[in-house]
Amino acid sequence: MKEENYRYNAFISYRHNDLDKYVAENLHRLIETYVMPKSVVEKYNITDNNIRRVFRDKEELPLASNLEDQIVVALKESKFLIVICSPRLKESIWCRREIEKFIELHGRSNILCVLVEGEPKDSFPDELLHYKVKTKNESGKEKEENILCEPLAMDVRGNNKKEINKKLKEELIRIIAPMYNLNYDDIKRRHEERKLKRRIKIFRIITIASILFALYSSLLFLKIYISSKQLKYDQAINLANSAEELLLKDNRKDAIEKAYQSVTEYNKNKMPVTSKGIYELTESLGVYYTSDYYYPISQLNTLGIVESIKTDKDKKYLLSYDNSRELVLWDLNNENRIKTLSDTRLSMNENKYTFIGNKAFAYLNNDNEVVILDLEGNEINKISNNLTINNINSSENGKYFEINTDNQIYIYETDKYSQIKLYELPKNKEIDSETYFDEKEENLIFTTSEKLNDGTTKLEIMTYSIDKGNIINNSIIIGDKVKKIALKGDNLIALIYKKIDLSSSMIIENYNYKNGTTYFKKEYEGGSPLDISINDLNTILVSSYSTSYLLDFNTGEKIATYSIGYKEVDSYSLENSNLYVLFTINGEVHMINSTVNELYYDYTDAVYEGVFNFNLSSYERFLYTTKGILAYVSNDNRIIIYGQFKNDDIKEIEYEEKKNNSLSYSEKNTIIEEYNFENKNLIYNIFYSDDKNLLFVTYTDDTLEIYNNQNKKMINKVEANRYINTYICKTENNEYLIKGFVNGYVLNKNFELIAYVPRLYDYNNGKFILKTDSKYYEVKKYTQEELIQKAGDIINN
Repeated sequence: MKEENYRYNAFISYRHNDLDKYVAENLHRLIETYVMPKSVVEKYNITDNNIRRVFRDKEELPLASNLEDQIVVALKESKFLIVICSPRLKESIWCRREIEKFIELHGRSNILCVLVEGEPKDSFPDELLHYKVKTKNESGKEKEENILCEPLAMDVRGNNKKEINKKLKEELIRIIAPMYNLNYDDIKRRHEERKLKRRIKIFRIITIASILFALYSSLLFLKIYISSKQLKYDQAINLANSAEELLLKDNRKDAIEKAYQSVTEYNKNKMPVTSKGIYELTESLGVYYTSDYYYPISQLNTLGIVESIKTDKDKKYLLSYDNSRELVLWDLNNENRIKTLSDTRLSMNENKYTFIGNKAFAYLNNDNEVVILDLEGNEINKISNNLTINNINSSENGKYFEINTDNQIYIYETDKYSQIKLYELPKNKEIDSETYFDEKEENLIFTTSEKLNDGTTKLEIMTYSIDKGNIINNSIIIGDKVKKIALKGDNLIALIYKKIDLSSSMIIENYNYKNGTTYFKKEYEGGSPLDISINDLNTILVSSYSTSYLLDFNTGEKIATYSIGYKEVDSYSLENSNLYVLFTINGEVHMINSTVNELYYDYTDAVYEGVFNFNLSSYERFLYTTKGILAYVSNDNRIIIYGQFKNDDIKEIEYEEKKNNSLSYSEKNTIIEEYNFENKNLIYNIFYSDDKNLLFVTYTDDTLEIYNNQNKKMINKVEANRYINTYICKTENNEYLIKGFVNGYVLNKNFELIAYVPRLYDYNNGKFILKTDSKYYEVKKYTQEELIQKAGDIINN
């Protein structure tokens, strides 16, 4: 490899503090002493298998408006920029200027990141996470788009410098490979081949020497055998850890596969069965989960990043649109694609496609035509009117659908998809937001905006009678934007945004949309309105970014105020219930009781972290469907299905309540003094086994220690919930069962965790007893062979 145009192979940019400097110095040394495997040199005809030229400024340069000349020259003459990323990097104006200068000189493709501390979103500077691109829309108007990036990164985070330095050596190839323009997996494989050849060579020498030193060679062979077993064990643990990480990302399907590989076979190598593997296999299968919880059970994968989703009236079908410009019709029952359409408009929002009742759907293609298909994906009709269409919308039952431009509305009957009405707005008015059909499919409601001579905007909500073909009511709205409209009977509730100098307020207005009679109008300062829901108990739930209000439907009087804390994403009124369910951007689910007044505020809003297991962040939508709750997050190509596990082995039973005996405060203090625990200030619970041969101690950092109560020596330490406080029993297979208030664990004979059992209450005749509220269930305790078989069946099907 020749570097005729560059003086330096790489320039290392870092913040001059203790840890970042330590990583930079060690990485510098490792790069310059790295030797490329001979097989890679020969395969790719590399003329220089050493990287000798790395620039790293030794001193923290003074803050100035421009970079020093020698730094600019070094950046210009460096082929790659290596950035040492930590939360401190964002504070260094100097480092960020180095990054900006390198991008200006060479672009982004040759920037490599080394993550040494913190999470990527906190450690990667904005200059590496996104950049701006100027594009032109259909009218030729220039606009600026923010493009997200995913920097090529090497993760060396650890608990101390020794751990970090070890990871630097292990992961060095991730930096070396792109510097040679080579494939990481190829170099890694060649490294393994080099190691293998060295081992083979050593083995041959040992074999020859074994003729004279038989005993020595036998012992060495045994050592190699043990090393091989250790390598397989480490691989099995890595696979199990991968399964755990996938579960934390709500990817159950891939988690099952990784956990299955960890206890069976991986890359044609038989894996040892580990306690960690069995634990993750049990957890990913969810065999002990009762049906009152919502968990990620599967996912729909899209080609690009999901941008919007919609369901039909019966919530059996789904339309999804992603940034690859694919509009996909899904059958939620079997999770299959019915139809994939790629002739869609660029950046098509959810107003550019719609279900038509439960019989068809329509979308806007790239020729500005409205295409109508049935739910088997067959084209029914196509509407071409040479107009610039803004929105497509259907009435709930699908009797009508409409398309509109800035100032024209076309209404179609869906029996033959023939146009029946055309309404044209006055030239000075435009349709400002979404359109709404009322419940009886008699009227179409929409908001118009009109620029007045004094520079202000006049907003009006119009009611258009489909039968009469004219406007039957128009109500002037005081505000800057109608964010959302909700309809119930003849009532229209408008959620309005109003700007006030540097702040804003939200207005809720309730009036009769047919005759304009106003029932109430309420304004709340400091709010930015997001969503509105109505239930059958004459209440309204209004949400802003961090606060929600429960209002009386008839008067608008405030019943209760809820500090949600995070941005609300979606809210729904549950059918046949007095509850609202509200979802936030970070996956919290709030249940709001619409029958309780302000005096009982603490009981009206509960975050249901256990019932709804949404483990991701930056959620964009939540939709109720017949399959479960569908959700997606920003910058992801998955639509995740959160549903309830259905295990036919779990049976409801009658069971007698048991009383749990716990140690008194004085008894716990006596034990603490006898054992002299190292972290006694963190102790949360202490309890014995029935025969008092074992002592269990839980800590506030969610760890559990098991002690032999005879010699007071610790047997094992595992990660387990701090609330575990009761010993259940020792099973016929020498496994130990322990539980807390609502959950429990299974430990094997070596006191290693092999299963997490939600709702574990007791154990009887080889079966777990589970308790949910006042109901009891039993489920068999699966053997590891049965778990492996279940996972294999799922993967094969």
